Amino acid sequence: MTYDTPNTIALVQGVRYYVRVRAENTLDVSNYSDSVSRDLNLAPGPPNSVNLSVAGNLSLQLDWAAPLDLGLGAGQSYPLDSFQYSIYFQKNANQSAGDLFSVSASSTELVLDRLVKGTTYYISVRAQNDALQNGGYGDWYNHSAGDCSIAAVNAGPATCGILVVDFPSAPQSVTFEQNGNLAIQAVWSRPADTGPGDSTYSLNSYQVQVVDSVGTIAYDSSLAETVLNVTVGGLTVAEYYRVQIRGINHAGNGDWSTFVSSIALLLPAPPSTVVTAWTKVLASGAVITVSFPLSTQTGLGNDTWPLLRYEVVPSSPNSTNPEGTTCFVPGTISLDRTVNSTEIGNLTKGCTYSFAVRSVNEAGTGNSTSSAFRLAIGTPSAPLNLAVQAVYSGQLDLEWDLPADTGGFLSQPYLVDRYKAEASLDASFSSVFETKLTKGQERSISFFFLQEGVRVYCRVFQLNEAAEGPNSTVVSELPIIPPLLDANVTLSSPRTGNVSVSAAVVLKLFTALPAEGQIVVFFPNFTVAGVSLPSNTINGVDGTVSVSSQGEKVYISRAGSSAVSGSTTVSFTIDDLVNRHWAGDALFRVQTVSKQDNFTIDRSFNVSGATLVQGALVAPSVTFSDRRTGVVQTTLVEFTLSARNTLPSDGLIK
Repeated sequence: MTYDTPNTIALVQGVRYYVRVRAENTLDVSNYSDSVSRDLNLAPGPPNSVNLSVAGNLSLQLDWAAPLDLGLGAGQSYPLDSFQYSIYFQKNANQSAGDLFSVSASSTELVLDRLVKGTTYYISVRAQNDALQNGGYGDWYNHSAGDCSIAAVNAGPATCGILVVDFPSAPQSVTFEQNGNLAIQAVWSRPADTGPGDSTYSLNSYQVQVVDSVGTIAYDSSLAETVLNVTVGGLTVAEYYRVQIRGINHAGNGDWSTFVSSIALLLPAPPSTVVTAWTKVLASGAVITVSFPLSTQTGLGNDTWPLLRYEVVPSSPNSTNPEGTTCFVPGTISLDRTVNSTEIGNLTKGCTYSFAVRSVNEAGTGNSTSSAFRLAIGTPSAPLNLAVQAVYSGQLDLEWDLPADTGGFLSQPYLVDRYKAEASLDASFSSVFETKLTKGQERSISFFFLQEGVRVYCRVFQLNEAAEGPNSTVVSELPIIPPLLDANVTLSSPRTGNVSVSAAVVLKLFTALPAEGQIVVFFPNFTVAGVSLPSNTINGVDGTVSVSSQGEKVYISRAGSSAVSGSTTVSFTIDDLVNRHWAGDALFRVQTVSKQDNFTIDRSFNVSGATLVQGALVAPSVTFSDRRTGVVQTTLVEFTLSARNTLPSDGLIK
């Protein structure tokens, strides 16, 4: 039986108290009983270091350490045989009551398995000893609010909830694609089930494993939950690799994803070179053609792997052209892998552009070629200062200066591709009878075999590689044709007293004599008499040939059905060639006349070194000069024989 003393005594926890009892009545008191003793213990404190975790697939584990106060005060031992733990187990937070069961004091952990996936369980633990206070039960372990989803309370079981999870399912949407030189990138998304039946549960990590074609592991690594891609480099060209990925949560390793394969590629090499060319000029701007050879290394060390595309990258070192217009730079141009040429338009005239080309395959974009530079040119302006000159042989020579704008807003000779010259018989150029092109940048050209006396109109255009410019100013000229190619005059000794000689004349025609034509030979300061023709006056021609003289002139006429060709020899003799003024130079002129067009032209021939000597005078070579004072007016031109001081003194008139 229990007997309460009427007096309250303040006892101290952990102190051993001794008790003895004696009886007392009205007569006397008895002897004391034997003494008994006991340490004063209280209910234990809460367990220490309690941890609730996922133990594995659909299982939880509760771990704890003994309370710091086992009942006798902190740090004081207490016999374990009078000690145990109570476990509180509740399936969900809204449950009104849970299961309560005990484990021995020798246990500091408890595994609960075969739990329901996706369910949050709430579990706590408390210690119990043999103290009379509160049946010996200590406080439930007090989880802090930061540790658990439900704030801890001391009134009633203080519980901490934890979600029961299964192994995660395999990651989704796994791809394995080239990503750099001999590198392949794996990309994936979270598993549909990270443990509780959906994807909301945090994973511990991912494991990524890459193996080659024979199963040798080339890469095996653990990655954080937030990482959803990885690039594996340093692979072997042309080798096929496979990747598999799995998620890992607190329950353990999840399912592997299905293998995905890919081949290791080199980044493609660029084309060996880039060639640019001026193409044309459109209203929207200049057009430049960029071409290049196809790449010889497309990914496998050769050209067997199909590229994805080529990319042409334009740029410009200029901000504006010489006129101050902003240089427009197009964006990158993509070309099919089979195409190695493209026209790039809308370029700004006068701006320099550079073009580089690079190859692209699944591994990425390779290096670019060296840049090829090209000035964007447009239509040039007209050539300047066109001049024309008529020279012998029915020839017109043209010369001119560079245009002010050869295509790039400046007068730059290297932009000239060539010049085009046109010749017409009318100033409006309604028809052009001849078009000629210069060789490169030459600024002169000639038209040949023109008709004498018929005015020819000329104009010039500059062409660059992109366009043809407008025509220059129009110039015109009358072509001229010399009558003689060579002349030979043989004189006899002069006759004493009248200063008269006989002469044999041989002329070689430069150009054709018309079918109805006449040759007139002038002997200035001479009187001509006794002119006659040999049997072959004009070699190899048909028709009638006649000769006559009057004063200082000799006339040779013919009527035939065809013209006399150039280089034909014409000859005649003179019985009396009288000159009363031998002192000075002896002269004669040659004139051809065409009766068909009634046009007459006179030309002079200076025979250097020809001297009038006794016996003969020969003019072996002839040089031609045009001494006209105007385009239309024609002056008499002389064939001069140097005859000063060449006759005997007795033949001279004093």
